[in-house]
Amino acid sequence: VNTMDDTLGNDLQNILDTAVAEYELPAIQAAVIMDNNSRWTGISGTTNYSRKTPAPLNSIFRIASATKLYTAVLAMKLCESGLLDLEQTIDIWYPEIINSDAITVRMLLNHTSGLPDTFEKFSTLLISGLFANRIWKDEELIDRHNEMVYFEPGSEWKYSNANYILLGLIIEKISDLSLEQNFQQHIFEPLKLEETFYRPNENPTPFLLSGFDRSLMPFPNRHKPDQTSWSSLAVGSGAILASAMDMAIFMYALFNGDILEMHTVSQMM
Repeated sequence: VNTMDDTLGNDLQNILDTAVAEYELPAIQAAVIMDNNSRWTGISGTTNYSRKTPAPLNSIFRIASATKLYTAVLAMKLCESGLLDLEQTIDIWYPEIINSDAITVRMLLNHTSGLPDTFEKFSTLLISGLFANRIWKDEELIDRHNEMVYFEPGSEWKYSNANYILLGLIIEKISDLSLEQNFQQHIFEPLKLEETFYRPNENPTPFLLSGFDRSLMPFPNRHKPDQTSWSSLAVGSGAILASAMDMAIFMYALFNGDILEMHTVSQMM
């Protein structure tokens, strides 16, 4: 429910309407929470590029790499409980990964591990693109990251989805719970995020829009709601679905110390 001043709400809606055209998007959704707890959610655009069907306000989107912040929160929760140390090397869990005895949890979190990005491997992209309903197994994800590195661990920085794919798998090993169960137990349920889901699971919401990806493929690659290949490949690096307001609630809670202790949040920053 929008509780913000109508004038400001209209101004925000105009920004969204402009952005859809400027960035050639099918649709865009945004949410704002003010310090006085007044809230606004807006959406602009259509369900696809045909421009025929307006996107409903209650639409759910694949939030892609914004998932990484949620996964980082789970890792830091484990640190707070003493079950994980940022300086632990990942050979404890995955000795088959190249340089695993030198790559630390901290390096995974801050993208200094040197591991190659999962989505830069053409065969991986091809398989996921051709077989939309594929479910990637854990051992397959590991096999994709034990062949080479970009640099010696800790010596440089390079954004890599591999870091957060591995973090998700490590979180599962330590907690003895699935990544989805971890998200539910530590984030979704405590914050009452009723419009946040983890893929791949079976049809989590009828309000999920198709996504259109222009970065992995040279054309807008459509990610239909029932597609599982990309999400089961991305897991902890990019498999959450959410509304903009649920994301805003999560961010607001995180940076106000409602999920993690503030010194932990400072460590993340």
